[in-house]
Amino acid sequence: MQTSAYAAESELVLLSKSKQFIAKDNQVQRFSDTIALSKGQEKLRLILVYRNGSATQPSFKWIRISSSSMSYVTEQQFKGKKVLETEVTGGLGTGGNQILITAGGPVGAVFSWELYTFQPRANSVSPLTIQPGGTTTISGENLCSNVSANTVTINGAPAHCVSATATSITVQVPEELSSGQAIIKVGSAGLDAGELACSVNSAPKLSRLSGTWVPAGSPLTIYGEGFGTDPSKIVVFIGPTQVPVDSSSPKEITVTIPGSYITAWAGFYMPVKVSVNGVSASNTLTVSCAVTAPTSGIAY
Repeated sequence: MQTSAYAAESELVLLSKSKQFIAKDNQVQRFSDTIALSKGQEKLRLILVYRNGSATQPSFKWIRISSSSMSYVTEQQFKGKKVLETEVTGGLGTGGNQILITAGGPVGAVFSWELYTFQPRANSVSPLTIQPGGTTTISGENLCSNVSANTVTINGAPAHCVSATATSITVQVPEELSSGQAIIKVGSAGLDAGELACSVNSAPKLSRLSGTWVPAGSPLTIYGEGFGTDPSKIVVFIGPTQVPVDSSSPKEITVTIPGSYITAWAGFYMPVKVSVNGVSASNTLTVSCAVTAPTSGIAY
């Protein structure tokens, strides 16, 4: 439910509301209530709405409201009004916030309050292509500056919140993510801030080779994961030489050992290094390349 003074600024979200306080007689009425906030909501922009009377019930003739942290509300402020809106950003803490209401009016007069904040929204993510173990920043509005009160998941995996302000949240990308499209879900101070789409570019992993010794000019298959199906995005080095990629699948890469390895003992235990989309594999393997197979005395 929006209020007239703030409706044009943004969509408001109801955080808490009171019961109706009802005058049981014509004497001065004294009520006590507590405004409770969830973790992180004390950091949000907060609007407190007091309602004196309703469409079917009478108003109090005068009302005073006091609090240990918020501004005092006098009967002059309420005079002639059924609704009084006041911004209380920074005036409430976590847990309970007591308010004391003193009022006078006819039997059956009613009073209540409602606490609102502005809808948090995640608007964009940068970089748009993220890497496991790296960081990414979510930009938005009406977010919570309490780091521990924000929740972010990427394809369901929790992302650790590193820093936060009212307009951005920076998180560490979970290590276990695989390459592909991903959905970032953002929660701020217990409120849903929406979803964003991004891409994950994870580091490929090497598991084994089709052989530990391969003759020059012969094919070599590299097994692992995270390779993708586009050979043009894959770079393979064997020793100091970049070798052509003949084909690829998410779990296999086939290359051809260059014919330049022509000396019988020239290319032993050479590192096999792979990068996909500019991201290097998290490990390397070794292969020996020569014209003829090694004889005894060489261990693999």
